[in-house]
Amino acid sequence: MTVRHLKVADNEVQEATHPGSVRIAFATGDRHTVDQHFGLASGFAIYQVGCSGTRLLEVAAIEEPADAAPDCDRLTPRLEVVDGCAALYCNAIGAPAVRRLLAQQCQPRKVPPGTAIDAVIGRLIAQLRERPPAWLGRALRGDPPGEERFDAMEATGWRAD
Repeated sequence: MTVRHLKVADNEVQEATHPGSVRIAFATGDRHTVDQHFGLASGFAIYQVGCSGTRLLEVAAIEEPADAAPDCDRLTPRLEVVDGCAALYCNAIGAPAVRRLLAQQCQPRKVPPGTAIDAVIGRLIAQLRERPPAWLGRALRGDPPGEERFDAMEATGWRAD
């Protein structure tokens, strides 16, 4: 399996984290609509989305050999492509992929086939400006996942008022 990455070379867009923004991945073959099942996706577009707008960061293409075994690991290369993203938008996704995405703090989001990427980004920007859903708020705050959040609370100490 071959994964090709095309990254935007603009210095301002480099993988730096922009306050108040998140990385969002889209499973897409045409780069304009969400039109792929995550586990079979041939391509991804990754954007930095914030209140002030959005920027395309990266496009990745996944090529599977025609003679690939039916039981080969299709998830790992796709999980590596979306690593560091707060969410992944796709048309369908299996339970094992959902578990693995959530373990890397990436929220899977299913949308109907043909959903325009620009429309999803527009809704995300509106949510960022108004009231983000819980998953988006956690991503913006950088909340630690699962059990780690309790370790962070314990480290701050308890006070009796």
